[in-house]
Amino acid sequence: MKKLIYGTLFLTLVGIGVIGCQKEHISQQQTSGSAESVTQVLKSVVYASLTCELANGQTGCQCAVTQSDDDCSEQTACTAQSLLPNYSHTLATMFTAKQIQDRADHKVRITEPDLIAALKLDNFPLK
Repeated sequence: MKKLIYGTLFLTLVGIGVIGCQKEHISQQQTSGSAESVTQVLKSVVYASLTCELANGQTGCQCAVTQSDDDCSEQTACTAQSLLPNYSHTLATMFTAKQIQDRADHKVRITEPDLIAALKLDNFPLK
């Protein structure tokens, strides 16, 4: 009787151990596969900070989907300069009104360190 009880316990423990190892192995495979696919998706979509123009003629800044230049943490609509006081002030000291309009018309990528610092002060979603 003792042998039967101990034998059953032994087989139960061995079975649990085998099933536990198989489950852990499958979980690791599924996790690594999904991490790779998420990384591939993230690499294919990046956001660049660009100058833009609103319907009312105001210029501003936005984060838009691009092929390269991963600047922003999320996509945004065109935000008017009037809502970005630090950016607006810095832009006005660096460029003439015509240059600012030309930048908006051509959706120029914002790479100037002073403008980037100003956008960060305005809590724009830059990395």
